[in-house]
Amino acid sequence: MKRLIALMLTVFMILSVCSCSSNESAETDEFAEAVWVGDACDIDTTGRVKIMCVGDSLTAGYKKTNAYRNYLANELIENGYGDTTCFVGPHASPSDLCPEGFVRLYGYGGNTIGGLRGSLAGAMACDPDIIILMIGTNDLAGYELNEEVEKHYRTLIKEILQYDPDVKLFLGNPIPSTDTAKTYVTEGARIKWIREFIMGLCEDKAFNGYNVSFVDFSKEGIDWVVDDWKAGETDHVHPSADGNKKMAHRWFTAIQPTIDALIAENAA
Repeated sequence: MKRLIALMLTVFMILSVCSCSSNESAETDEFAEAVWVGDACDIDTTGRVKIMCVGDSLTAGYKKTNAYRNYLANELIENGYGDTTCFVGPHASPSDLCPEGFVRLYGYGGNTIGGLRGSLAGAMACDPDIIILMIGTNDLAGYELNEEVEKHYRTLIKEILQYDPDVKLFLGNPIPSTDTAKTYVTEGARIKWIREFIMGLCEDKAFNGYNVSFVDFSKEGIDWVVDDWKAGETDHVHPSADGNKKMAHRWFTAIQPTIDALIAENAA
């Protein structure tokens, strides 16, 4: 039985090695929470820009809803980056939008800032060139004091940069939501607070020579509408397809210049 489980895990890891390597879409109706596939990230990424999506269920996916990273994978392919980029990370979950049927990441539903720190070494062993990170929603929902959230977030970013001072780090603020009846889009005081905090942290890190950029997912950064949390598809916190496509495009436009620069470096 142990040998069978090990074999199944090996096959799963092979399937989820490097997303977006062709221009054909996989066909599957299966979705699942992201699952751990091990610390071993010694996958063949030769000539590719390695992207790691980091976060909670907004990154990993919610029930039967594709997360933004799946649409980001598709957008990379559509814009000609299918053979020059790939996703890395110790987690993977099914996606009907990516050729291999999987998109790797570092994150899972219910994750917190502290949760990310707990397994950070295994994730950074994947040696990402670009990290796109969105975390904090569950910390705020858990009624943790702003001071504690700030402390944990600062420590997480410090630890990421200690592992790799040259990594290109893009920090997104937690997104708005709707009211439970889905009649309007709302940004609470704490969502507004964490946006300002992350924006300031990015400015501070950039001033000190790190490649850290802020990506705005507030109502100022994205034209959010109620239908981005479509009734029957998801709850009032996790976006449905339209909302996740907006998130994917926001990430894409933010990281595209960096991808181009890294591709040029790889070719030199």
